[in-house]
Amino acid sequence: GTIEGFFDRLAERRDDLPVWQGEMYMQGHRGVQTTQAELKRRFRAVERALQVREAAACVLGQPTDAATDHAWRRIVFAQFHDYIPGSSVPEVYEEHLPELAQLVEAVERDTADAFANGSDENAAEPGWFNPLPVPQAEWLDGRRVSLSPLSVTAESALEEAPAAPVRVTEDGGRVTLANGRAAFVLDAEGRLEAITRDGVDVALREPAGELYTFPDHPANYDAWDVDRATLANGRRVDSAVNRRIDNPDGPIPQVVYSRAVGRSSRAEVRYELRPGETVLRIQIDLDWQDPQTLLKWAAPTNYTGRMARFGAPYGSTLRPQHVGPLENDAMFEVPGSRWAAVADDTERDGLMLVTEAKYGFGCRDGLLHLSLIRSPRYTGHRGEGGGNASANVADRCSDLGPHTAHFAVGVYSADAPRAEQPAALADTLFTPPVRVTATPGDAGLRGLEGGDSLVPAWAKPVFDTEPGGWTLRLHETLGRRGAAHLKFAAGCHAQQVDLKGDPLAPLDASPSEADGLRVDFAPYQILSYRITRRGD
Repeated sequence: GTIEGFFDRLAERRDDLPVWQGEMYMQGHRGVQTTQAELKRRFRAVERALQVREAAACVLGQPTDAATDHAWRRIVFAQFHDYIPGSSVPEVYEEHLPELAQLVEAVERDTADAFANGSDENAAEPGWFNPLPVPQAEWLDGRRVSLSPLSVTAESALEEAPAAPVRVTEDGGRVTLANGRAAFVLDAEGRLEAITRDGVDVALREPAGELYTFPDHPANYDAWDVDRATLANGRRVDSAVNRRIDNPDGPIPQVVYSRAVGRSSRAEVRYELRPGETVLRIQIDLDWQDPQTLLKWAAPTNYTGRMARFGAPYGSTLRPQHVGPLENDAMFEVPGSRWAAVADDTERDGLMLVTEAKYGFGCRDGLLHLSLIRSPRYTGHRGEGGGNASANVADRCSDLGPHTAHFAVGVYSADAPRAEQPAALADTLFTPPVRVTATPGDAGLRGLEGGDSLVPAWAKPVFDTEPGGWTLRLHETLGRRGAAHLKFAAGCHAQQVDLKGDPLAPLDASPSEADGLRVDFAPYQILSYRITRRGD
């Protein structure tokens, strides 16, 4: 029969059948969030470029064009099985990795052209565009400034966002980076010995930041799988370390550690703390030359709550961090959309990792770990079952060569203000403002107050019903209920809509600038509001 026929027959008996609440977890293919790391990085870069492009359209009050539509179609195509999992034959990546890079360039060029064509040339001036629907405090041109959400601010009008300077101190082999709010202590091997925010210390069991290599030989499908036995055979990287401090007297000093990794690879780990920020940025530059090997970054903590939390494209998911029922033990490698956190059961105290384009995590008994790279044999190699033959494979391994990973580590609390929530940081840390020459202006959004687990995620231009209209998409990220208030400029009209844009509530003709529009939210709810500006 057909799928439709099956569900038609099922519907006749639905009242007699039990209902499964929750996830149907697939116990396999745990490696696909890490395989082909460069693909994941470039895919995320296209997503980010489109996020910026659509935000520009919201600010300019203009529709996007064919170039944006083409890029969307191509990244949707990239989600095809087996393209995005990294489990295709090598010809797929030889063809499409260059295409993803070209898409980023094309969308960024389109964004620049939109500002050039959409601005009054007599009023345009150099400035900065914040493409996010949340405020940003950024280090620009040698000073820390604040930027309103979805706005273009002239350089001459930038407002200072004062913050204490970063200080670097050395004590024997230790180095401390501190900025008045956060402090991070690095030991002689480049590991994080202490992590503090606003006087609260992370409960580390051992120093964080160890690198581990694992022989990676899945029993069935190389590109798809990470086996449980793989994680039982890790080896700590204990090679000699060379340390240097870059820009020690500048506003953003960096402490850099370089060492050999595995059998033939090298890693340079760069730590950076910025004024006003509460997370430590980490950049790892890899020359990865170890076939069939997995590399992880690990943080052993004393946070032994029942669950660890992992980011999702909208919301987050909880995973058991203790061995118990077999279904728990099967979740040893977890897909997470750019962030993860381990905490006690209250989630008021913990550790978080926030990544630019890494999606493989795991957590056991307080040990939170991040998969950086793996180099399995390509699909189609000699001896593999199935029909995925490729003349260009033999026993070649993917992911060998240079790679760069960007992520950050810091104190986690579910009660933290929105700007310090991991879901918000996953955007603000890795979506910097864009330098433009344009007419200063904004999309009319003034901010969101209250309900800190509710995070504005995307601004989408809509022109089918209202010229210059746009939709703000928000998502609740921590499984909480509450209320918040959206603040708009005078003359803005707001209406709650569903994912298709159909109205769910009456039009609020003029939300009070003082009180804003009340937004009630439920756990993991996605909320959408259509925003328009009218002269009345």
